[in-house]
Amino acid sequence: MKTLLSAVVLATLSIAAAPVFAQEPAGNQIVVDARFAEQYGVDVPLPFEITIPLIEGQNVYYKPAPGGTGILKVTFTTAEDQVRSNIQMIPLTIDMAPIEERIQAARGLLQQALETSIPDLERSEVLIIQQFEMGPYTAAEVVAKYDGGDNGLIIFRAVVIPDPNSVNGLLVTMHTVVKNNEMAVITDILEFEAAQALNSIRFR
Repeated sequence: MKTLLSAVVLATLSIAAAPVFAQEPAGNQIVVDARFAEQYGVDVPLPFEITIPLIEGQNVYYKPAPGGTGILKVTFTTAEDQVRSNIQMIPLTIDMAPIEERIQAARGLLQQALETSIPDLERSEVLIIQQFEMGPYTAAEVVAKYDGGDNGLIIFRAVVIPDPNSVNGLLVTMHTVVKNNEMAVITDILEFEAAQALNSIRFR
């Protein structure tokens, strides 16, 4: 089965070059469509919308066209601008086929995401690889942990969401800085802002 993952730039936890939108998105919902593509000079083969949680005492930075063929990156920080987590959306294609075959193909894309998003795979550990249901979509995910140097332990999660009606889809990558979040177990990441944003994604 033919798959294509657009280039992913090695993830960074810095926000120094991450400009906020000129104004906060109304109702914290962002529509990524042809208008967004024209405004920010990115390719959007599959329009979607995403709702960004806005939490008192925390900051949110939005960066359209974050590099490579990324569409949008959102960084969540503490009030002192210490990064809590980020989420990035990247377009991909997976040939039309029964969903089981598309999810199997997605596993290869998840491996690519690991290789391009984690600085040193030898200092990482894969914790979960699985298929799961995300709202109306069947998706595949990988969760890993790695040494983030000065940032300490980082939890990385990548999710491939094929569009049921086309060859297009999204790769969504998330990095969570453990020391800047109250975490007891790995699955706590499912309650954080990046996961809330992920679960809100709907194709248009």
